[in-house]
Amino acid sequence: MKFSLGAHDGLDVIAPGYPTVTQVNCSTGAPINTGTLTDTAGGSGLTYGAASDTYTYVWKTAKAMAGTCQVFRLQLVDCSDHTALFTFTK
Repeated sequence: MKFSLGAHDGLDVIAPGYPTVTQVNCSTGAPINTGTLTDTAGGSGLTYGAASDTYTYVWKTAKAMAGTCQVFRLQLVDCSDHTALFTFTK
C-alpha cells in the first residue's frame, strides 16, 4: 500500500491497531468476519521514500484469501480513515 501525506511526518503515522483486513461478501460488501491486523512481508513495516514523498506499507496476503474479497482499512493518528476493497482471484 502506498500513500502520501504531503510531507514526511515520521513513521508513527498509523494509529494503533491498524491496518486491518476484513473479509466481505463480494456481492453485497457485508462483513463475513471481524477485522484482523495485517501482517507485513518480511516484517518490513512502514517505510518512507523521500524522493517520491511516499509511504509504503507492504501487506503480506495469505494464500487462503484466494477467491475472497477483503477490505483493507488504514487509520492514521490524525483519525483519518482510508479503505480499499480487494478481490483476490483463485
